[in-house]
Amino acid sequence: MFRMIGKRILQMIPVLFIVSVISFMIVYFAPGDPANMYIKPEMNIQQIEEIRESLGLNASLGEQYLGWLKNVLHGNLGNSLVNHQSVADQIMEKLPATLKLMGVSFVLSLVCAVPLGLISGYRQESRVDKGISLFSYIGISIPSFWFAMMMIVIFTLKLKLLPNSGMRTVGVDSFWDQVCHMIMPAIVLSVYNTAVFTRYIRSNVVRELKEEYVITAKAKGVGTFGILTKHILKNCLLPVITLAGMNLANLVTGSIIIESIFGWPGMGTLGMSAITSRDYTMVMGVTMLTCLMLLIGNFIADVLYSVVDPRIKREVQKKNG
Repeated sequence: MFRMIGKRILQMIPVLFIVSVISFMIVYFAPGDPANMYIKPEMNIQQIEEIRESLGLNASLGEQYLGWLKNVLHGNLGNSLVNHQSVADQIMEKLPATLKLMGVSFVLSLVCAVPLGLISGYRQESRVDKGISLFSYIGISIPSFWFAMMMIVIFTLKLKLLPNSGMRTVGVDSFWDQVCHMIMPAIVLSVYNTAVFTRYIRSNVVRELKEEYVITAKAKGVGTFGILTKHILKNCLLPVITLAGMNLANLVTGSIIIESIFGWPGMGTLGMSAITSRDYTMVMGVTMLTCLMLLIGNFIADVLYSVVDPRIKREVQKKNG
C-alpha cells in the first residue's frame, strides 16, 4: 500500500512541472508588460529600468522561470501586481470558501445520485426510470452559467427567496444566512456530477441485478430495500469513487464560473479578477494551486479505491512481494 502511495506521489511531480512550464509560458507571452503596474508618469528611464530589474524582467526566459520556480518551491508565489500583497496569503484567504462550496456540492451530488441511480436501475424501463433518465440528460447537457442565471432570475428576482451574491449578508453573521447564500451556487455546481453519477449507478445496478448473489438474496426472502442497500449499493459505489476523482476537474473549473456569477468570495472570483486585471503572478498562483487540487483529488480517489476494493488490495500485495 505504502509503495503504491509513493508511486502515485512520484507521478504527480512531472505533471506539476509540466503545468508550471505551460502556465509560465502563457503568462510570459501574454500581451502587456507587468512593469506597467509599478510605473508612474513622472518616472524617468533609469527608474523604470530599476523597476524592471527588481522584478527580474530583464533576465532571459529560462532565468525568469527558474527564479519563479525556486520561489514557488519555498512557498513564495510572489506579490500581486495589482495590490502588491502576497499571492499565497490571498489564495489561502480565499481557499476555504472554495473548498466549502466544492465539498457541499460534492456531498449533495452523492446524496441525490445514489437513491436516484438505485431506483432508476431497479425500475428499469419504467416511467420512473425514464423520468430520472430525462433529468440526467438535462443535467449533463445544461450550461452551468445559463442555469445559474435562471436560478437568480427565479429565486431572487421573481420569488425573492434567496440572496444572489456573496457568502454572507452585510451585518449578519449566522449559519442560516450562509446556508441561504450557498443554496443556489451549490445546486448549480452539483447538477452535472449528480447527473453523471446517477447514470453510472443506474448502469451498475442493472448489471448487478443479474448476478447470482442478488438472485440468492431474493430466494432467501430479502426485501427490495435490503437488496439495494446491503448488497448492490456496495458494489455500485466502488467505480463511483474513481469517477468522482475524474470529475473533480469539473468541480474546480465549474467553481470558477459559478463563483464569479454568484459573487462567492473564493478562488474562482480571485482568479477571474486576476485575469481581467492582468495580474500575472496571481494567475500563475491560482493555476498551480488548482492543478495541485486536481492531482490530490485523483490521488485520494486512487487510494480509497485500493482500500475499499479487496481485489486491488490483493493485487498491490502481490506486486509488493
